Amino acid sequence: MRPIWAIAKLVIKEIFRKKDFYVALILVGAILLFAQGMQFYNTKNVSRYLAEIGLALIYLFSTILCGALAARQYPSEIQGRTGALLLSKPISRTQFVTGKYLGALLAGLAAFTVFFVVFLGVLNWKAEQ
Repeated sequence: MRPIWAIAKLVIKEIFRKKDFYVALILVGAILLFAQGMQFYNTKNVSRYLAEIGLALIYLFSTILCGALAARQYPSEIQGRTGALLLSKPISRTQFVTGKYLGALLAGLAAFTVFFVVFLGVLNWKAEQ
């Protein structure tokens, strides 16, 4: 179980090293800030519409990031020639694949959590106005 967690930690660190996550975070923040200034159907309280837009953005960007991260795992191991080195250690292929899968899943969950915190911040800021 220890090798699986070690590989998963590396995958989680990788999402924060790449700039895809930060670009998506800036896009989510910018779109939410733009949406909070919009007026839907001439209503004063738009927090419900803002919540729906925000949750849709969070789900969409988290899914895209998780899918892109998972798709880049094996080609980067082959291109960097680290896959053969890693498999020469006392680790099986199933542990390797399970670690990569668990890491991509947890990285997507971490991205979702960060996006959700930003969403809650914008929603609370709009509710105070």
